[in-house]
Amino acid sequence: MAEEVKYNNTLVSGRADETLSYTRYIKDESSGKSTKELLDEKVNKTDQLGTTQIADKAVTTEKLAEHSVDNSKLSQDSVSYDKIQNNAVITEKIQNGAVTTEKVEEKAITNAKLGDQSVDGRVVREASLETKNFANESVTTEKVARKSITKDKLADNAVDASQVVDGSIGNAKLSPDSVTTEKIKDGSVTNKKVADDTLGIEKFDAELRKTIQAATGLPEDLNQMIQDVDQSIKQLHEKDAGLQSQIDDKQQQITANDDDISLLQTRSTQMEEAIKSISASGGASQASAVTYENTESGLDSVTAQGAIDELARKKFNKENIAQEFGDSEDKVVSQFALPFREIDSPEFINAIVDSEDHFLFGIQLDGSIEWGKGIPAPIRAKLEEIITQCRQDKTDLLESINTLNGILDKTTIKDEENNVQDTPFRVIENEEFIHAVADSENRLLFGIYRNSGKPYFPLNEMYHVEQNEEFFAVWLDAANHVLFGIRRDGEIIGEIHAVNTLKQVLSLQENPEYIALEIDAEGKILSATNPDGSHYIHNAKSETIPTEFSHIEDPEGRTEITTDAEDRVLAYRDSEGKKHEHSMETKNLEVSNLNLQGNSVNNIQEALKANGFNVKTPIDWSENSKIQIPEPRLAFVNITNISYMPTSKGQNMHAIFEFWDMQGNYFKKKVILDAQGNSSLGMPKKNFACDFCNDDWLGDDTFEIKFGNWVPQDSFHFKAFYADFFKGVSMVGYKLFDEIESTRSSSTNRIWKRALLPSADVIGYGTKGMESFTDMKLLIDNGARCYPDGFPCVVHLNGSFYGVFSWALKKHRDNYMQNKSKPENIQLDGDIYDTFMYNGNIDWDVVNGTKASSEGGTDGFEFRNPKSLICIDGTKYDADNNRKELIDSNSEHYDASNKNHVNTNKVKGYYKTLTTYIPTLKEMEEQGEETSAIRNKIQSFFDIDSLIDYLIFSDVTANFDGFRKNWQWLTYNGIKWAVSPYDLDGTLGWSGWGEESPTLGRYGNTLDLPTGWIIKYFDTELCERYKTLRADILTAKNIFSLLNEWCSRIGASNFEKDLLKWPQTSELYPPFGTNHYDNIYRVENWLIARLKKCDEIYKFN
Repeated sequence: MAEEVKYNNTLVSGRADETLSYTRYIKDESSGKSTKELLDEKVNKTDQLGTTQIADKAVTTEKLAEHSVDNSKLSQDSVSYDKIQNNAVITEKIQNGAVTTEKVEEKAITNAKLGDQSVDGRVVREASLETKNFANESVTTEKVARKSITKDKLADNAVDASQVVDGSIGNAKLSPDSVTTEKIKDGSVTNKKVADDTLGIEKFDAELRKTIQAATGLPEDLNQMIQDVDQSIKQLHEKDAGLQSQIDDKQQQITANDDDISLLQTRSTQMEEAIKSISASGGASQASAVTYENTESGLDSVTAQGAIDELARKKFNKENIAQEFGDSEDKVVSQFALPFREIDSPEFINAIVDSEDHFLFGIQLDGSIEWGKGIPAPIRAKLEEIITQCRQDKTDLLESINTLNGILDKTTIKDEENNVQDTPFRVIENEEFIHAVADSENRLLFGIYRNSGKPYFPLNEMYHVEQNEEFFAVWLDAANHVLFGIRRDGEIIGEIHAVNTLKQVLSLQENPEYIALEIDAEGKILSATNPDGSHYIHNAKSETIPTEFSHIEDPEGRTEITTDAEDRVLAYRDSEGKKHEHSMETKNLEVSNLNLQGNSVNNIQEALKANGFNVKTPIDWSENSKIQIPEPRLAFVNITNISYMPTSKGQNMHAIFEFWDMQGNYFKKKVILDAQGNSSLGMPKKNFACDFCNDDWLGDDTFEIKFGNWVPQDSFHFKAFYADFFKGVSMVGYKLFDEIESTRSSSTNRIWKRALLPSADVIGYGTKGMESFTDMKLLIDNGARCYPDGFPCVVHLNGSFYGVFSWALKKHRDNYMQNKSKPENIQLDGDIYDTFMYNGNIDWDVVNGTKASSEGGTDGFEFRNPKSLICIDGTKYDADNNRKELIDSNSEHYDASNKNHVNTNKVKGYYKTLTTYIPTLKEMEEQGEETSAIRNKIQSFFDIDSLIDYLIFSDVTANFDGFRKNWQWLTYNGIKWAVSPYDLDGTLGWSGWGEESPTLGRYGNTLDLPTGWIIKYFDTELCERYKTLRADILTAKNIFSLLNEWCSRIGASNFEKDLLKWPQTSELYPPFGTNHYDNIYRVENWLIARLKKCDEIYKFN
């Protein structure tokens, strides 16, 4: 029986069949309906209940029919995990992609659950598979990538013949020294397998070697020497190219003595008389009369011609020493049968000895020749001629030397009628000498060589004469002691009697004013009374003079004099007590200070060399990691290891670089070369950049060079200056600007000093003024100048002349004292004309060069400092390959935790502020603000001193191209900006494409640029500064002298070579329009006219 239920105060009884029945029918008074009728309204005719009829929790599980609850009856998230029966969720119930990684229990997916071929490389974590994960023999051939099995993956003896495909192991697969004797099959090394020059005598079987030696009759070690001959000859040819450039260097040194030679020629007659007065016998130009010391040579003859004939008698006989090995072309000749032969020496490229192993000469690594002792001068001269000819013709040096006999015939001294002269002294001329003086015995006293114009003085038993850097002429005895000499500064030194003799010849004609003068018939001074009252008597004889003059003090103030039996001075003490000895021998000498003078330096050098010390020059810096040497006057460079120079950026060629500064410094380094420049890359002769390496062209370990007072650098630019006739007007401009800045105080003469150093008051007189500064570059001026500098150099490529270049400093941050990590240290390089008009609204397309500026240029500019800047898209800023707008804090790629992002945001902000400076000044003028306020604002924006110097320099040199892109803008605090010059090859009246008139007005005079505001508001300061510089620096004479000095450093011969190699013609370079010509005198005239115009501009009277 069902539970009784009341509904609407009416008892409703339940029946066992769970259907509803009604026990009573009662009418509702309000509606007049019966209870049944009211219930029928609540319960539909299908006996189904609505939601309102069912009480909460009234529908139990038993009340639900089977399958009555479908998907539509379930609310969202109503089925929880505990409502799902175990094993109820089958594959069909799981939606595709519904099971994610986090739904799978760790280690739940076993091998059996993975389908065949279901795990590919995309699913396997890199480096996660270990040996234990692979089944035996599971890695098949097709699973192994090409070239993935390296030598360390192979077990010892793992690969036998069965594993190797026939013909599969090529030469590249074999490591060095991997094929040992046991790996080579018997009989497999055929003739074709043996490389040329690889089989030495030691490779032959012992019995075969004995057979060969028996046939040749030569010592065992000689066979190897014979085999080395061809190789030595090859090495000689390879060195020829490098040696030729060094010959050019020596010719440069020869021409430097032209003035001295000219002066020597005019005084040759006077010197002849002086030489005779010293009682020294001369040598002879004729080889039969020239004597020499024969101890070292080991020859019997004591004359040059006798030595030549003696060597000729030892000339080899090929027929006697040829040994037959078949046909005639296979003959072998012993070097020991030749008059001269070559020996191996690490010190020389070639070392030549005679048949008795006496050293004759050697060609050193720098190309110079070192002679053996006792080699007569005529033989030296002929050997030098042979060596030079062999270099030019690339012929065998040893063979040419062994044909010496018959070539060095003696030179007969004859007059113009070809008659032998027998007068005591005569002036002659022959094939060897254009002018010579000989005595009655045909001994040459003095000569001037016909081929070089250099003087010749004989070397003999008593004395010889030399020229060197110290002496115009110096007479030395056989032991190289100075007898007397004429220094290049005019001082005469030596023994008193020799000096007096020479002074009679050289000095008195230059000082002709005497109170009284007595001369002989030949004009020689016998006695004279000088203007100071002193007297001179030549060769006075008197029986009473010694007594009469005994009371007179020594005119030189000597306090002690030691003389020999003939009253010749042996030693003395001067007025200061210093002891002077002519010659002294001592077993033990202790000194606290050794001051070497005159030829004593050479004497010590020879002594050191004789005792095994290496005192040769030049100094080879090749093994040093960095060097510091003076700025060269003219450097010579030879580049090898490449066949051509770089012509476009990005080539990065690996080359060998040799350097000579002609002052004794040399090095050989590996370098990375690349083309350099922008518009100049369109010219025939191109610039190149050079990075110096200590490593094998990696650039990690670099070779740092400090020239003079430059900042140390490991990379330089070599400027071709094709369009510049003088090959360095730009360098002359930098040197002039350096003179301008140098007129300021030492603490304000550079842009960086004015920005980074405290004021003079703060520095003060004590040591504490800059105690907070720790950067040594600030405490000690490191040479940074904020603009380049350079010196001329002659470049050779593989020994052949390539061109005259300027070795120049780059726009490197070190030279601008910029810190690469500080966002306040900014260097702008390029076309920034439009920058000053942006007023915060920057056109980055113009900045980056993808859109023309208001002036029409498409170069744009770059942020050279700081480094590690980031672009707006998050990529790294690269001025050459990825120049874009800089990132800022508003960029979606900005990372506030990234230091480079933060610094770049600051740099962009500083630059944006710079673009507002000129608009701000214009607004101040429009609002009528006071002049003083505008001046103060300008001074807060810009370094006034840098702009004043820049304007004056540009006006004087007509630096017309220096107000758009050819300048550098710098700041050290992100607020105040300064300007410095760059790329000045369009100055001094020639732009590279045309002439610039000297009468044009001033440059940079526009209020769209900072320079215009300096001209308008700092006119007084400009005129005062110009007046100061006009006194000494800005004169036509001074500026012209800078250009003239530059040209003289290069030399006319090098200019001619460069013009021949790179003609300045319109055919070769159409922008010229016509062929380009220039000269230094045009520049001098232009400067005079230009300064006249600048005087007018700057109100200078």
